[in-house]
Amino acid sequence: MGVMSALTAAFRAAIWRCLCGIPDTHRRPPSPSASTSSSRPASPCPAAPAMAVAGAPIYAATPDPPADLITSVAPPTPTSSSTRASSPAWRRGGGPPPSLTVHPLPADPPPSPPPPSPGRPLNSPLVASLAALLTVPPWRRQPSAASSDARRRVGKSTVVARNDARRSAASPSQALLVPLAPEDVGKKCLVLDLDETLLHSSFKLVPNADFIVPVEIDRQIHHVYVQKRPGVDAFLRAVGDKFEVVVFTASLAKYADPVLDLLDPHRNLVKHRLFRESCLHHKGQYVKDLSRLGRDLANVIIIDNSPASYLFHRANAIPVTSWFNDPTDSELLDLVPFLHDLDRVDNVMLVLGDDEGSSTGGGG
Repeated sequence: MGVMSALTAAFRAAIWRCLCGIPDTHRRPPSPSASTSSSRPASPCPAAPAMAVAGAPIYAATPDPPADLITSVAPPTPTSSSTRASSPAWRRGGGPPPSLTVHPLPADPPPSPPPPSPGRPLNSPLVASLAALLTVPPWRRQPSAASSDARRRVGKSTVVARNDARRSAASPSQALLVPLAPEDVGKKCLVLDLDETLLHSSFKLVPNADFIVPVEIDRQIHHVYVQKRPGVDAFLRAVGDKFEVVVFTASLAKYADPVLDLLDPHRNLVKHRLFRESCLHHKGQYVKDLSRLGRDLANVIIIDNSPASYLFHRANAIPVTSWFNDPTDSELLDLVPFLHDLDRVDNVMLVLGDDEGSSTGGGG
């Protein structure tokens, strides 16, 4: 039994040495009792190399790399057997360092373009839309120092004019006014409010009323007592020839139209009439959007006692005080010289934009 165990162990050791390539010097020495004639023969497996190449398996030999792909260093020749391999003579100061021989490397081929991705091409409409969306618009870009200085030199009037000019004028098919008549070409458009600007009306009896206008409301006739503001007739004659005069009121046409027939009986002073249906109802107020007139905003002037009426175009407005029954009022006649001066400027917003103001009062 003991002999079989010894033979089995010896056989396993021989197989292991053959597989692992253990050199004979690493084999277990024979026991003293064994005779030299019965020594085991050398292992048929080849011996492993004495030094393995770095990065290669310890059981495989690695061929030398081609000389044109590496930078080789000629190792120094040892001077004596006592010299250690890890400390060559040129490192211990015993001689000059070895010469460095550089072998040229072949030129790398040009890189090939990457294959196209299977996704959407770069020139697709979606990518173009995203690029346009991510592009910073010119008005959001940081202005240069020169443009900032120029803007400061021009002043607030230019900024106001630019902001108001962004409200584009209505197209001819959607404009509130008909195209300019030949006799009005080159004239500025003067928009006049009616109630509390040119006159004052009341349903109560007024002893010194200039007009009494019957108005039907809910199938009943009501009388409206109208008082003209002092100087209104002379004012309309002074501006009727030099401007394209438009009366724009927030009142109903059933009342305002007969009043204008009495104020301008020959229809030669007021060229156009606009009523409540032409206003915009904005936050509980009737706003007169001048951009819907169909005229260049640089040539449009509005005179109104209610700041809410010209809320969108304050750079075009000349505010006036509300008039009720003051017989000494002369505000309309005082405006005539100023309007004649405005008639000679190229852009009224550059002049009126610096004088933005607000005045209290209601009306339309």
